[in-house]
Amino acid sequence: MTAKMNHYIACRAEAAVCHEKAETNINRRDYWLAEAQKWEKRAEDSDDISVSYQIKDVRLGPRPD
Repeated sequence: MTAKMNHYIACRAEAAVCHEKAETNINRRDYWLAEAQKWEKRAEDSDDISVSYQIKDVRLGPRPD
């Protein structure tokens, strides 16, 4: 896996975590959705355009501590 692909996947994973937090923390829902948008934008801005078209959505379980 290339570094660009790893970067893309990491950004999508962070966005997924933010979406999870938005669902569980209603008081800060807007904040977490905005953070998710930032991570999604970073993923889209990846230099490797082919990766962004191949991987549409990355849904991961809870982060291990």
